[in-house]
Amino acid sequence: MSAPLSIKWDDDEPSESDDKIVIPITPTPAIPQAVGIILILGGLLAIFSGGANLIEVFSDEPLDPTAFEPLAQQIRTSGENITAEQIVEFYDNLESQGYYVTLGILETSAGTCLLLGGFFLFRLNRVGVKIGALGGGLLLIDALLGAYFLSTSNPPSELLTLTLNILQGLVTMCGLFCTILPFVPLMFAGARQALERQSEKLRDSEPVTFTHGSTESE
Repeated sequence: MSAPLSIKWDDDEPSESDDKIVIPITPTPAIPQAVGIILILGGLLAIFSGGANLIEVFSDEPLDPTAFEPLAQQIRTSGENITAEQIVEFYDNLESQGYYVTLGILETSAGTCLLLGGFFLFRLNRVGVKIGALGGGLLLIDALLGAYFLSTSNPPSELLTLTLNILQGLVTMCGLFCTILPFVPLMFAGARQALERQSEKLRDSEPVTFTHGSTESE
């Protein structure tokens, strides 16, 4: 009995070349540097806000009701009966609860971390990602504590409460933005390559110390 006929196609031939096609990745330092500049600007704003709160804490001068009279007038036009003295009393109560000192310390610390993180990212140093994210996290904590202080206080006006809650919402959005932003360079291959190359250069530039043996062969 004859053997069965088998047909072998050319496509069934094993490939002789197993070489993989490697597409080179071009470093893109512009992305982490742009992120670094944004973090530096955000850090300056946070330090300015925190410094203003700390100045308010250490200031010996009481709040002047005449400075809040335009605000009280605007609230009265909406139909609420409020005086400038009531607004001053409300802010004094917030200060006695530790509102200004807590937010001042957190915002100053967050701004410092954002500044350092932005500086390191601008210099293409990967450590800026962690420091910048830490600054954004501190801003988030600042916003949550600010909302807590406002919820436990007794504002004399619903419009004033709404205004302060909107401000805390803006701080929360800034905190989220500054927490996510430092990780943006890690999402792009070119930006990652730029950070990794700079890290390799820093490791290669570390001094190497050689120790000589204490005994010599005769």
